Amino acid sequence: MDIKKIIAVVLSVCVVAGLAVTLSSCSSKEETTTVITTDNAVVKKADCLEVIKSYTTEELGLEGTWDDYNFVGHVPDGVEVKDGTHDGYYVEVKVGNKTQNEDGTNNIDIYGDYFISFDGKTILSYDSSTGVYTPLANVHTVYDAQAQTTEQAQ
Repeated sequence: MDIKKIIAVVLSVCVVAGLAVTLSSCSSKEETTTVITTDNAVVKKADCLEVIKSYTTEELGLEGTWDDYNFVGHVPDGVEVKDGTHDGYYVEVKVGNKTQNEDGTNNIDIYGDYFISFDGKTILSYDSSTGVYTPLANVHTVYDAQAQTTEQAQ
């Protein structure tokens, strides 16, 4: 066998081995996501909705009144904010309007995105167009919201 054939075989084996390693590493990669539970949050589930609803739309930076919005929902898992100023774990609440499409699916237009810190002492408004978190003034706690709901019922 001459040297050119030996080099060709060795190079072919190297290329095939390299390709096999590359393809096997691509298929074995698993995406891992960390779920942040809200178990340690002071304000969670329906309470977080009540806290946001205890604000006026003006305080939240929304146009109109609460009658102009038919959707207030929360993200079940916690969210980690890392902006260098408000770093921590939050419960996310969204305000918007829900409509039903002709095919029966729902569409939700979000007009406000809010983050309540796990300790309940900070509420951030998030502007998705700028990526900026702004703390709300006069933070209401879940206890303030529950007291307000009780007063309204009486």
